[in-house]
Amino acid sequence: MFGKPSRRKVKRLESHGVRAVAEVLEIGDRGITVTSGNQRAFSSTEVLLKTRLRVEPEGEPSFEVEKRFRYGQLSAPPVGMRVNVIFDPDNHGEVILDHSGSEGVPNNGALGGLLSSLQEAGAESRAASA
Repeated sequence: MFGKPSRRKVKRLESHGVRAVAEVLEIGDRGITVTSGNQRAFSSTEVLLKTRLRVEPEGEPSFEVEKRFRYGQLSAPPVGMRVNVIFDPDNHGEVILDHSGSEGVPNNGALGGLLSSLQEAGAESRAASA
């Protein structure tokens, strides 16, 4: 419901789908906010955003898919970011985000990328002043 794949679909894709890396080509700047669970908890709110991805499966031609995905409030990926996905090899329109990080591409969204950049900059600054 509201961009969240059913448990059945997730289970089917996790066991029979193909894992790949995808590049975010376009992402909506406005979407629907969906809150589940405690409405006061920041972590229980997600944003449903229209996203266009170029999926790049290993050993196969890349393809594009456009659909709505749910992201944490502060973890929507920026254009150009690479994310992990799982897709149905028989129906490329069936794509879910892979939160396991199994392809080696961090799937921690924009906030995680920003925090990593800040940590690296801090480490470089400390090394330069030492």
